[in-house]
Amino acid sequence: MEGNRGTTGTMPAPGYRPEIDGLRAVAIVPVVLFHAGVPGFGGGFVGVDVFFVISGYLITGILTRDMADGGIRFAHFYERRARRIVPALLAVLAVCAVAAWSVMTAEDYRHFGRSLGATALFAPNVWYALRSNYFNTPASAQPLLHTWSLGVEEQFYLLFPLMLALCWRFNRRFALGVIVALLAASFAGALWLVGRHPEWAFFLLPTRLWELMAGALCALVPPLVTRASAAAWLGLALLAAGFSVIDRHTLDPGPLMLLPVGGTMLVLLSGRSNAVARVLGIPPLVGLGLISYGTYLWHVPLLAFARYVWFGPLPALAIVTLIVTSALLGWLSYRLIERPIRRRELLKGRRALFGFSVAGLALFAALGTAIATERLRPREAAFERSLGGRFAGDDIDQVVIPPGSGALPFVLYGDSHARQYYRAFSERFGDGALVSGDACLSLPGISDIPLDDPDPARCRTLIDRFTKMADHRPVRVVVFAHIWDRMLWDTAGTLDGDLPSEGARSRFEAGLEQAIARIPDDIRIVIIGHVPGARPGSAPAMKDGWLRCQTYLNAACPTEIERADGEGNAVNRVLAEFAARHPRVVFLDPADVLCGPQVCPIVAHGKLVYSDETHVALSPGRRIAARVASLAFAPPRP
Repeated sequence: MEGNRGTTGTMPAPGYRPEIDGLRAVAIVPVVLFHAGVPGFGGGFVGVDVFFVISGYLITGILTRDMADGGIRFAHFYERRARRIVPALLAVLAVCAVAAWSVMTAEDYRHFGRSLGATALFAPNVWYALRSNYFNTPASAQPLLHTWSLGVEEQFYLLFPLMLALCWRFNRRFALGVIVALLAASFAGALWLVGRHPEWAFFLLPTRLWELMAGALCALVPPLVTRASAAAWLGLALLAAGFSVIDRHTLDPGPLMLLPVGGTMLVLLSGRSNAVARVLGIPPLVGLGLISYGTYLWHVPLLAFARYVWFGPLPALAIVTLIVTSALLGWLSYRLIERPIRRRELLKGRRALFGFSVAGLALFAALGTAIATERLRPREAAFERSLGGRFAGDDIDQVVIPPGSGALPFVLYGDSHARQYYRAFSERFGDGALVSGDACLSLPGISDIPLDDPDPARCRTLIDRFTKMADHRPVRVVVFAHIWDRMLWDTAGTLDGDLPSEGARSRFEAGLEQAIARIPDDIRIVIIGHVPGARPGSAPAMKDGWLRCQTYLNAACPTEIERADGEGNAVNRVLAEFAARHPRVVFLDPADVLCGPQVCPIVAHGKLVYSDETHVALSPGRRIAARVASLAFAPPRP
C-alpha cells in the first residue's frame, strides 16, 4: 500500500497522480464494508487485489526513476518503506496486544500470540496459509488476519528491487520480459494451486505476485494516448464487475480476479488527462485514499474485538460506529504518525528510524513468542486456572508410541477425544500409546474427511497405522474414543446424514466391525461414547464452551444441561447395542460418570467439567479412566 506522495515537505513527488489516491478510496471502502458484513459487499475483499496492483505500479516507478538517476539507492528505498509501513503498524499491534490480554480466553490468546509474532516478522501470510481459512475462520478470533496482505507486500519489497536491478543491467526490454514471464507463471501457478491448497493460493506471495507484476507492467509500458478516456471508463466498469460478481465462494485467486486487476491496470495506464482521473481526483476521494492505510490497519481489529465480546450479529448502530471509528483512527494515524514520520518531523534520521523499527518489531516478536508459549497469560488466566478447565490434551502429540517392543498397558485410538484422555490414562495405567488425528474418525472404508479435503490420506490411513501397531506389540487394552456423532464419508461419497439413519448406521457399524476384527483376540476393547457436551440448544452462546461464553457481554452461560439433551445420546445407543453383540467389547457412556440422573453439570463444585464445548477437563478424564479400569479388567462376558 505504497504512497505516491513525496517524503519531504508538502510538495508532491514527481509524477504524483491524485487519482491513484482516489483509486485507493475505491478499494478501501468495499474492503471495510466486506469485513463489517454489510449486505451487498460480499466481493469487497477484492479491494486488496487493487492495492496490490497499485503497489506494484508505484514501487516499480520509484525503482526505475532511481535507476535512471544512476542506480537503486537501497538504503533510501527501504527507509521509505519503513517510514510508510512500520510506525503505524506498531501502534496497531500495541493496541491489539492490550485488547487481547484484556478480553481473550487463554486458548484464543495463545493463537493471538502466534499471529502477533508472525506479523512482527513480516510473515503473517505464511502463518495464516498454514493455519487458517480466510472466509471460514471466525473473525472475532483473528484480529490480525488482515495483516496477511502486508506480509505479501513486505516480502515483495525485499525481493523485487534486487531482481529488477539485476534485470536492468541488460536493458529495459529484458526487465519487461522477465516481469511478463513472472506474471504469467504466477497466474498459472495460482490457478493450479487454488483447487489443491486454496489457503496457500490465497495467502502466499508466489500466487499473488502476478497482481504486483501487473502493476509493474503498467509502470514499464507507455501510457495510453489514444482512447485513454474510454479505457479508463472500461477500467472502472471492470472494477465494478469484479466487486459485483466475485464473492466469498469464488476461488481466489482465480480467473475472475482478472476483472479487478485488469480494471486497475486500465485506470493506471489511462493517465491523468481524462474524465475518470478527474472524478477519482476529487478531494474527498483523495483524502480517503490518503488515510486508506491507517483505515485498513484499524478496521479489522475494531470489528474483531467487538465481535469477540458480543454474541450474535453486531447491531447496525455498532457496525456504523465501528466503520466511522476506523476512518477516524485512519485519519489520526495519517496526521499523527504517517505524515510526520514521512516528512521527517519525527524520527528524522535514518538510524533513528531503523532503530525504532527494529526495536519495535523485535519487541512484538518476543511478546508474541511469550504469549504463544504461555510465559505471558491473559487477564482471565488466573480465573480459568482456578476452574481447572484447560484442555487435557494440550502439549501431547497426536501420535505417541513408547519406544521399544515391550508390552503396552493400553492404546488409545481416535481423534482429539482420545488425546484428551491420554494423560489421565497414563497416570493410572502407565505409559501407553496414543494413535489419534484431530477431527478424524477413521475406520476401514469410512472416515469423516470428505473426498475434496486437500489431504484425505491424513485421516483415512490412520486406522491402518493403529491396527499395524496393535498387531506387532503386546497390548492389554485398546480404547476407542471419538466425537462419534458426526457426518461421515466413505469412498463412494457422502453417507446419508447425521446418525442414526439406517444407511449411515449400517456402514458405520460395518467399519467398526472390521476395525475390531483386525485386533488380536486376546486384547480387551473398550469403546468410550460421545460425551454429553456443554452446548445446550437453549444457550447458543455456549457453542464454544463455558469459558468463551463468559467473555460475551450479552449472553447467559448455564452451568448444567438436561441429561436428555446430551449431544451424544443417539450415537451412544448405537455404540451400546454394538458392544452388547461382542463379548470382548465393553461400552462406557461418559454420561454415567459425568452426569446425575437428570442433569449433566458444566461447572461442578467450582470446577469446569469441559475445557470447551465438548472436550472434558483433566479431572473428569481421571474419573472416566477409573471407570475404564473397572470395566476393562472385568471378566469377559460369555
